Amino acid sequence: MGGSATHVTNARTSSYGGALTYATPVNIAVTGVDQAVPTSEPGSANVGIGGSLSGQLTATGYSDYIGHQFITDAGDTAGATTTMNYQYAETV
Repeated sequence: MGGSATHVTNARTSSYGGALTYATPVNIAVTGVDQAVPTSEPGSANVGIGGSLSGQLTATGYSDYIGHQFITDAGDTAGATTTMNYQYAETV
């Protein structure tokens, strides 16, 4: 991306604020999507389910959302790319 663009998310390892409601993409900040995206694997859960970091999905078709926004600036380069990697563990 160049410049000083940043990524922000609602993922956090403490003080989880509850589930997000999916919204159509907008060009303003999304409430609750205000945490810097970590550059290394977190030491504990950082995406909540059902309003809790220790929550569980108990019914088919239900989930929480990971909010993610790019905050761009005038120094960003058109056509530049960035890569995001996500990892999750599914347990039964």
